[in-house]
Amino acid sequence: MNWSEVYKLIAVIAAAVGTITLIGAWVAGEKGTFASFSQNRLYIDATNLLLVSIAFGIVSLISNPKR
Repeated sequence: MNWSEVYKLIAVIAAAVGTITLIGAWVAGEKGTFASFSQNRLYIDATNLLLVSIAFGIVSLISNPKR
């Protein structure tokens, strides 16, 4: 397994967790909580996870040894 595959795996996992976090924020509602986290905290976490996913996706394209 080369590094580009590892980066792609990290990107997919981060995107999946970020999507679940975003759905949790929508379920939490305006003043509610989801898994004991507030809606604002979940939105921040979802944003960060999706940005990490995008970053690792770009890195996996750049570090592809089959160019």
